[in-house]
Amino acid sequence: MNLTIRRNAPIYLSIYLSLIYLVRYAIKWRTLLLLNLVIKN
Repeated sequence: MNLTIRRNAPIYLSIYLSLIYLVRYAIKWRTLLLLNLVIKN
């Protein structure tokens, strides 16, 4: 069990980093859209 996780560590790490990147990107765009709506109103 431990050996397989250690062998596939780069795959899990890349998936984890891409998920963090997507979440940060989505939060940034959501805040920008909310600010845009507030400024328009």
